[in-house]
Amino acid sequence: TGPYSLSRHPLYVGSALTIIGLGLACSPVFAAISTLIAAGLYLPTLRNEERILAELFPEQWPGYCQRTAPIGPKAAPRLKAGWSGKQWWANSEYELWAVMVVIIAGLQFWAMW
Repeated sequence: TGPYSLSRHPLYVGSALTIIGLGLACSPVFAAISTLIAAGLYLPTLRNEERILAELFPEQWPGYCQRTAPIGPKAAPRLKAGWSGKQWWANSEYELWAVMVVIIAGLQFWAMW
């Protein structure tokens, strides 16, 4: 259910889109660079995580892969689960927010020079 019914790696997808969006906020060149950085960071991680999950869940994993795309949804979204602050904290998702604040502050500082 929830985001994991749309993508096998929704946290990585969201983080990558954030990185790309921050690059796009600067310029098309930075958007291209940030896209390459996001791909370099997350594609190897996705491959490794998929291998580990296939080993951990040999019976369930193939069916889940048939129903769910690695990155984007295969069909129109039908989210059933709500957002959980506890889960957000447990998954260390606050780290991305901290990185975003640092990047935006850095961009503002850079723009002042």
